[in-house]
Amino acid sequence: MSIIEGLNATQRRYLAIALLVVVVGAFLCVAVLPITLTNNAYDAEIEQLNERLLRLQNISSQDEELRRRYDELRRSQTARGYFLQGDSEAVASADLQRILKEITTANGAQLMSTQILPATNEDGLTRVSLRVRVRGPLPGLVESIYDLESNSVLLFLDNVSLRTAVSIQQRLRVVNNDLPFEALFDLTAYMTNTQ
Repeated sequence: MSIIEGLNATQRRYLAIALLVVVVGAFLCVAVLPITLTNNAYDAEIEQLNERLLRLQNISSQDEELRRRYDELRRSQTARGYFLQGDSEAVASADLQRILKEITTANGAQLMSTQILPATNEDGLTRVSLRVRVRGPLPGLVESIYDLESNSVLLFLDNVSLRTAVSIQQRLRVVNNDLPFEALFDLTAYMTNTQ
């Protein structure tokens, strides 16, 4: 006698229902669960793509503003070529001294001294100035002054004075066009404000 034959009708029904539940549960685990998990993964991916789409739409809506700002930056970078480079007044003063040294040395003049003058703010720009003393032959000094004023960085000379660097007695003894002269002047350039 089998186990099923020993059961009454109610017990057989319960056994049939239990087997049906096991079969349906197994079918759900085998067929429906993977579909549900895949569907959840697709939903998460769709949500990520929607967020990305919103970010890209925000960026594209800012296109005109960003293009305008980019054009402003390009124009300001072009204009920066006329100004001293540096994040501070001290760095800009050092840049100005470097330009001065390169030009005077290239023209056979000797840079005797530089004094950094206090910086001032003028209409959104910072004015950086040096008091300069240069010695050399007159043609070298003239060339240096010309090169300073025609530099790509806008440089301005003020309070220019020129004198011979030799005494009156030495001038009387030497008849030579290569007498050393001294040029004293204030050299000014501008940098954009760092604030």
